[in-house]
Amino acid sequence: MDNKTSLKELVKVLDTQTGDLNLKVITLNDVQEVIGHLREDMDNINEQDVRFYFRDFHQTVRIMDELLRYTVDELNQVNVELHNTMQAIFEKVIKQEVQHEAN
Repeated sequence: MDNKTSLKELVKVLDTQTGDLNLKVITLNDVQEVIGHLREDMDNINEQDVRFYFRDFHQTVRIMDELLRYTVDELNQVNVELHNTMQAIFEKVIKQEVQHEAN
């Protein structure tokens, strides 16, 4: 973001990034719920049926692993973007306050 970006534009960017962050948190909560159900299913399985259910359990673990990897990568990116936006807002507000005090 350059110095010409207005505070209003920065707040819009911040709002978008906060929405992106919220979606990632929702996804992580969904993954946590699915993994919790998977654990319950695995804990309650009859030992004679393990071979029968292994493929389903393994498939769910693979899907959750991929989803977690992408979500965490995107979450880390959003976190960096949020930090940069907050820094730009902070610098703009401080600059405005200094200019206001100088007048």
